[in-house]
Amino acid sequence: LSNQVLGLVIEDESATLLWDQVNKLFAATDVQREIMLQSQLMSLRLDKCGDAVEHVAKFNSLLGQHTSAGGKFNSKHQASILLASLPNSYAPLVMMLANRREELKVDDVVSSLLREHQRRSTAHTSESSHKISSAFAADGMDPRTRDVPVRTFFLLFQERTSQELLFQEAS
Repeated sequence: LSNQVLGLVIEDESATLLWDQVNKLFAATDVQREIMLQSQLMSLRLDKCGDAVEHVAKFNSLLGQHTSAGGKFNSKHQASILLASLPNSYAPLVMMLANRREELKVDDVVSSLLREHQRRSTAHTSESSHKISSAFAADGMDPRTRDVPVRTFFLLFQERTSQELLFQEAS
Protein backbone atom coordinates (compact mmCIF):
# COMPACT_ATOMS: atom_id res chain seq x y z
CA LEU A 1 0.00 0.00 0.00
CA SER A 2 1.16 3.53 -0.65
CA ASN A 3 1.79 5.83 2.29
CA GLN A 4 -1.32 7.84 1.40
CA VAL A 5 -3.59 4.77 1.45
CA LEU A 6 -1.88 3.43 4.55
CA GLY A 7 -2.68 6.69 6.31
CA LEU A 8 -6.38 6.07 5.66
CA VAL A 9 -6.42 2.58 7.15
CA ILE A 10 -3.59 2.66 9.74
CA GLU A 11 -5.97 2.40 12.67
CA ASP A 12 -7.26 -1.04 11.67
CA GLU A 13 -5.94 -3.74 13.98
CA SER A 14 -5.94 -6.81 11.71
CA ALA A 15 -5.21 -7.60 8.08
CA THR A 16 -8.85 -8.57 7.54
CA LEU A 17 -10.14 -5.26 8.87
CA LEU A 18 -7.49 -3.39 6.87
CA TRP A 19 -8.44 -5.22 3.66
CA ASP A 20 -12.17 -4.62 4.25
CA GLN A 21 -11.52 -0.90 4.73
CA VAL A 22 -9.38 -0.66 1.55
CA ASN A 23 -12.02 -2.60 -0.36
CA LYS A 24 -14.74 -0.25 0.90
CA LEU A 25 -12.72 2.81 -0.12
CA PHE A 26 -11.51 1.75 -3.54
CA ALA A 27 -13.37 -1.25 -4.98
CA ALA A 28 -15.93 -0.57 -7.66
CA THR A 29 -19.43 -1.48 -6.67
CA ASP A 30 -21.49 -3.84 -8.78
CA VAL A 31 -23.55 -0.87 -9.97
CA GLN A 32 -20.42 1.02 -11.05
CA ARG A 33 -19.07 -2.08 -12.79
CA GLU A 34 -22.40 -2.72 -14.50
CA ILE A 35 -22.53 0.87 -15.78
CA MET A 36 -18.91 0.69 -17.01
CA LEU A 37 -19.58 -2.60 -18.86
CA GLN A 38 -22.84 -1.30 -20.29
CA SER A 39 -20.95 1.71 -21.61
CA GLN A 40 -18.33 -0.57 -23.18
CA LEU A 41 -21.07 -2.66 -24.81
CA MET A 42 -22.80 0.41 -26.21
CA SER A 43 -19.56 1.83 -27.63
CA LEU A 44 -18.33 -1.46 -29.13
CA ARG A 45 -17.81 -1.10 -32.90
CA LEU A 46 -16.68 -3.47 -35.63
CA ASP A 47 -14.06 -1.80 -37.80
CA LYS A 48 -14.76 -1.58 -41.52
CA CYS A 49 -12.24 -4.36 -42.24
CA GLY A 50 -12.47 -5.94 -38.81
CA ASP A 51 -12.87 -9.61 -38.02
CA ALA A 52 -16.51 -10.40 -37.21
CA VAL A 53 -15.53 -13.53 -35.28
CA GLU A 54 -13.33 -11.52 -32.92
CA HIS A 55 -16.05 -8.87 -32.66
CA VAL A 56 -18.66 -11.45 -31.61
CA ALA A 57 -16.20 -12.92 -29.08
CA LYS A 58 -15.58 -9.46 -27.58
CA PHE A 59 -19.35 -8.79 -27.52
CA ASN A 60 -20.01 -12.11 -25.74
CA SER A 61 -17.21 -11.46 -23.25
CA LEU A 62 -18.55 -8.02 -22.33
CA LEU A 63 -22.10 -9.37 -22.18
CA GLY A 64 -21.01 -12.18 -19.84
CA GLN A 65 -19.18 -9.73 -17.58
CA HIS A 66 -22.21 -7.43 -17.59
CA THR A 67 -24.49 -10.31 -16.62
CA SER A 68 -22.16 -11.42 -13.81
CA ALA A 69 -22.19 -7.85 -12.47
CA GLY A 70 -25.98 -8.06 -12.21
CA GLY A 71 -26.93 -6.49 -15.54
CA LYS A 72 -29.66 -7.95 -17.69
CA PHE A 73 -30.51 -7.51 -21.34
CA ASN A 74 -33.15 -9.63 -23.02
CA SER A 75 -32.26 -11.35 -26.29
CA LYS A 76 -33.93 -8.66 -28.42
CA HIS A 77 -31.95 -5.90 -26.70
CA GLN A 78 -28.70 -7.88 -27.05
CA ALA A 79 -29.44 -8.33 -30.75
CA SER A 80 -30.07 -4.63 -31.28
CA ILE A 81 -26.82 -3.71 -29.45
CA LEU A 82 -24.88 -6.11 -31.69
CA LEU A 83 -26.55 -4.78 -34.86
CA ALA A 84 -25.82 -1.20 -33.81
CA SER A 85 -22.12 -2.09 -33.47
CA LEU A 86 -21.78 -2.95 -37.18
CA PRO A 87 -20.32 -0.57 -39.77
CA ASN A 88 -22.35 0.87 -42.66
CA SER A 89 -21.05 -1.82 -45.01
CA TYR A 90 -23.31 -4.25 -43.10
CA ALA A 91 -26.44 -2.09 -43.63
CA PRO A 92 -28.16 -4.64 -45.92
CA LEU A 93 -27.75 -7.36 -43.28
CA VAL A 94 -29.02 -5.03 -40.54
CA MET A 95 -32.06 -4.06 -42.61
CA MET A 96 -32.85 -7.67 -43.49
CA LEU A 97 -32.73 -8.72 -39.84
CA ALA A 98 -34.61 -5.65 -38.59
CA ASN A 99 -37.46 -6.23 -41.06
CA ARG A 100 -38.11 -9.85 -40.11
CA ARG A 101 -41.55 -10.76 -38.84
CA GLU A 102 -40.23 -12.92 -36.01
CA GLU A 103 -38.83 -11.38 -32.86
CA LEU A 104 -35.18 -10.50 -33.19
CA LYS A 105 -32.90 -12.80 -31.18
CA VAL A 106 -29.20 -12.42 -30.54
CA ASP A 107 -28.46 -15.97 -31.74
CA ASP A 108 -30.03 -15.18 -35.13
CA VAL A 109 -27.96 -12.01 -35.44
CA VAL A 110 -24.72 -13.80 -34.51
CA SER A 111 -25.27 -16.64 -36.99
CA SER A 112 -26.23 -14.20 -39.78
CA LEU A 113 -23.24 -11.99 -39.04
CA LEU A 114 -20.83 -14.94 -39.08
CA ARG A 115 -22.31 -16.25 -42.36
CA GLU A 116 -21.94 -12.80 -43.91
CA HIS A 117 -18.35 -12.57 -42.66
CA GLN A 118 -17.62 -16.01 -44.18
CA ARG A 119 -19.23 -14.97 -47.47
CA ARG A 120 -17.15 -11.81 -47.64
CA SER A 121 -13.95 -13.68 -46.77
CA THR A 122 -14.64 -16.34 -49.39
CA ALA A 123 -15.45 -13.74 -52.06
CA HIS A 124 -12.21 -11.88 -51.35
CA THR A 125 -10.12 -15.09 -51.42
CA SER A 126 -11.63 -16.39 -54.67
CA GLU A 127 -11.20 -12.96 -56.30
CA SER A 128 -7.48 -12.95 -55.40
CA SER A 129 -6.99 -16.52 -56.64
CA HIS A 130 -8.73 -15.72 -59.92
CA LYS A 131 -6.45 -12.71 -60.52
CA ILE A 132 -3.33 -14.78 -59.89
CA SER A 133 -4.53 -17.53 -62.25
CA SER A 134 -5.35 -14.90 -64.87
CA ALA A 135 -1.90 -13.39 -64.54
CA PHE A 136 -0.27 -16.80 -65.05
CA ALA A 137 -2.47 -17.43 -68.08
CA ALA A 138 -1.52 -14.04 -69.54
CA ASP A 139 2.12 -15.08 -69.26
CA GLY A 140 1.26 -18.33 -71.05
CA MET A 141 2.09 -20.35 -67.95
CA ASP A 142 0.13 -23.00 -66.12
CA PRO A 143 -0.44 -21.76 -62.52
CA ARG A 144 0.28 -25.26 -61.23
CA THR A 145 3.74 -25.23 -62.81
CA ARG A 146 6.54 -25.08 -60.29
CA ASP A 147 9.05 -23.61 -62.73
CA VAL A 148 7.91 -20.04 -62.29
CA PRO A 149 10.62 -17.47 -62.76
CA VAL A 150 11.33 -15.52 -59.57
CA ARG A 151 10.58 -12.18 -61.25
CA THR A 152 7.13 -13.38 -62.38
CA PHE A 153 6.36 -14.71 -58.91
CA PHE A 154 7.46 -11.44 -57.31
CA LEU A 155 5.28 -9.38 -59.68
CA LEU A 156 2.26 -11.58 -58.99
CA PHE A 157 2.82 -11.41 -55.24
CA GLN A 158 3.16 -7.63 -55.43
CA GLU A 159 -0.08 -7.36 -57.46
CA ARG A 160 -1.97 -9.60 -55.04
CA THR A 161 -0.78 -7.57 -52.04
CA SER A 162 -1.83 -4.33 -53.78
CA GLN A 163 -5.25 -5.81 -54.55
CA GLU A 164 -5.72 -6.88 -50.92
CA LEU A 165 -4.90 -3.36 -49.72
CA LEU A 166 -7.36 -1.89 -52.22
CA PHE A 167 -10.04 -4.35 -51.10
CA GLN A 168 -9.47 -3.42 -47.44
CA GLU A 169 -9.70 0.30 -48.23
CA ALA A 170 -12.87 -0.23 -50.28
CA SER A 171 -14.63 -2.27 -47.58
